[in-house]
Amino acid sequence: MKNTKKHYLILLFTLVTSLLYAQNVDSLLTIREKTTNQTEKYNIEIALATTYSNNWKLDQAETHVNEAIILAKSIGDANLQAEASFLSGRIFSFKGDYQKGDSIYAEALKNAEHKELKIKINSGRFELTILTGAVEKSKSYLNNMRELIGDDTTSVLMGNYYFNSASYYGAQRQTLKAIKYLQKAKKFFLKYNKSVVGINYNLATIFQDLKAYEKALEVQEEMLIDVRKKDNANDELFALYGIMTSYLGLKDYEATKRTCFQSIELKENKNVSGVFGYSYYVLGSTYFKTDQLDSAEYYFLKGIEISEAQNEMSELANNHSGMAELMYKRKEFKKAKYHGKKTQELVSSINSDNNDILSTIYEKEGRYKDAYDLLRVNWEDWKKKEEEQTDYQVIASLLKDKYQQEKEQEQIIFKQKAAKKQGYLILSLLLLGLVLLGIFSLFQIRNNRKLKNLNDQLQQRNNALQQFSYIASHDIKEPIRSIGNHIGLIKRKLSKDDQLKLNDYFITIKDSTEQIYTLIEDIMHYTQVSQNSQIELKETDLNKVVKNIEVSLEPFIESVSGQVIYNDLPTIKSSNSILYIILKNLIENSLKFNTSEIPTVNITCETLSNKHILTVSDNGIGIESEYYERIFEMFKRLHNKFEYKGSGIGLSIVKLSADRLNAKINLKSEHGKGSQFIIELPA
Repeated sequence: MKNTKKHYLILLFTLVTSLLYAQNVDSLLTIREKTTNQTEKYNIEIALATTYSNNWKLDQAETHVNEAIILAKSIGDANLQAEASFLSGRIFSFKGDYQKGDSIYAEALKNAEHKELKIKINSGRFELTILTGAVEKSKSYLNNMRELIGDDTTSVLMGNYYFNSASYYGAQRQTLKAIKYLQKAKKFFLKYNKSVVGINYNLATIFQDLKAYEKALEVQEEMLIDVRKKDNANDELFALYGIMTSYLGLKDYEATKRTCFQSIELKENKNVSGVFGYSYYVLGSTYFKTDQLDSAEYYFLKGIEISEAQNEMSELANNHSGMAELMYKRKEFKKAKYHGKKTQELVSSINSDNNDILSTIYEKEGRYKDAYDLLRVNWEDWKKKEEEQTDYQVIASLLKDKYQQEKEQEQIIFKQKAAKKQGYLILSLLLLGLVLLGIFSLFQIRNNRKLKNLNDQLQQRNNALQQFSYIASHDIKEPIRSIGNHIGLIKRKLSKDDQLKLNDYFITIKDSTEQIYTLIEDIMHYTQVSQNSQIELKETDLNKVVKNIEVSLEPFIESVSGQVIYNDLPTIKSSNSILYIILKNLIENSLKFNTSEIPTVNITCETLSNKHILTVSDNGIGIESEYYERIFEMFKRLHNKFEYKGSGIGLSIVKLSADRLNAKINLKSEHGKGSQFIIELPA
């Protein structure tokens, strides 16, 4: 009974909050309609834009801030225009459009007259340089802030400066200085009753640097509870980042994946996207550490796609670094080198694992000096860490106590604020409770039962799919590899005569194990496409997609003496990863089912008013019209599996992937004269 009452109180409190928000917006809109004074209208538009952005309704916020900019121009007040532009820059930053956000900040700075506004704009530009990996450039904005603050070192602006300084030194991996400035910033933030979620997040990351993952996890989970109470989606996302990193450090891979998927769900529900490539980097790392390399590759590539789209250089470097490790493990050194060099280009900080991979590859290439230079960088970085290690251990023991003290201080401040509003909230709860409690009781109990049943069913299905994916990737593949290895050992034990006699059996076993391995790989891809409930449509360069497929299939293309022809394919709004899956399967099939002297695939794309016509043509063996529908069904093969190797799932994956993009796929073919797969993508 107690839990039920608590549930109703939480529900009613949420309703009160929602109603207050709605009343605030409605009252502002009502006042705006009745106001004729331009300056008053400007202030209302700024208030509306701020309210909407705080509640993560960014499109509405953008509409009102644009109105404010127009009003400021008509009034002729440059400082009002700068204030509105600053808010516009923040909105675009929240949306993940960092380049546009920075250009708006730069324009705002030209018009800003007040010192405080100039400091805020420099702080905004500093944050964007850190997010995009331009760490050295960020120093100039820090210096501008400090110069503008001058002797006014007791204001909250000084706290912002200290917080930004901590971010700068953290990005430079100067941990001790970062801690020093975080502690200074926290004193100011607590003094002025400002949220310290960001500071605590950074302190938790220091625990992670010290490999004190249990302490980091404890801090981050407390933070998560706090930010969820405040319904702050952006802070919740960063708390989840910290939790997933701690779980990864603790090697609790299931918990890591669970937290990553929570962040993806939060993004879908609340439209937050800050440095979101990090979720996919952690997911990729988790699958990599559990030897599920295909899944790891999928998530690293997804992270690269998102980070490129959002211009987040640090997260882009992380995902390229993950791909370098993965390709090195697969002994695909050319690809490993490509991703390793990309990592080096994107960030200036030292990535010792990436340096190790590149130095090994350089050594294989005979580039001994380059290999030595990278190893020397790693050695110097290691020595620097060793010198600071004693200080780290002391800090690690002190930070927890300090965090607990500050937590208690925050609670005291919160209770003081709560006491002032207590009368109003109790009155609101009583009034609403009398009217709505009975209604909510009936509906909520019934809905909760339905929702619980649905959630239980969904959870069971997701668990079954995840369990299957793990078993397929690890438990089944490993015995197959073992069979192949033992066949090789048996052959070496036999005499040459016996080897010749049994050679046909060995070939049959080898082909069968390869067939099983391919089948498992394709079923995993089919499962991943099925599970991906949210497809992000981004600007996708088809030339780049096909080029990546060529690199991936390079050994196979060379083995069949094939060629892939494409020229000047357009950039369209679609899903890079889904198109990669579609085109990879079609190209592979076109070259496999082909008896021509030079197996050839032609790829073209025509853009019409409401659709893109993507065509994949080949000079292969063709398909008779009676089989057009059958080929898209799982495990339906038209040929003997020993004549043409494969799983019978490839075109099922193509059909499922096309459905996910709301695309139509048609086939034109004639036996012995090749095939044309025509995909109609919505424009």
